[in-house]
Amino acid sequence: MTRERATDALSALAVGLVPVVLLARRGATPTSSAIAAGAAGALLLEAVLFRHRERVRRLWKRPGVRWGATLVAVGLAVAVGPRAPDWALWALLGGVGGYLSLLVAVTVKERTGAD
Repeated sequence: MTRERATDALSALAVGLVPVVLLARRGATPTSSAIAAGAAGALLLEAVLFRHRERVRRLWKRPGVRWGATLVAVGLAVAVGPRAPDWALWALLGGVGGYLSLLVAVTVKERTGAD
């Protein structure tokens, strides 16, 4: 895994930690439809960003953009999460999982040379 992808994974994990803590405190039962919707949403977002990959890469290479996005996402999760319904937290967690799965798939593809 590249350093850039490892940083992206750590950022996603930081965002995902918030719903994990909140859901654990609530003793919330997983909602598979919300998790699937979150994962699908993350993959859809990545597909849209892929269409504009040159611009996205140029912006994402700027440390202020990368870390700012992470801080804003964590801040929003902390601010809104305690009042959010369980399904919304499960969807956020599904989105993080979907994004991390995509990072793994891309890394495996690059390492194995698979098409």
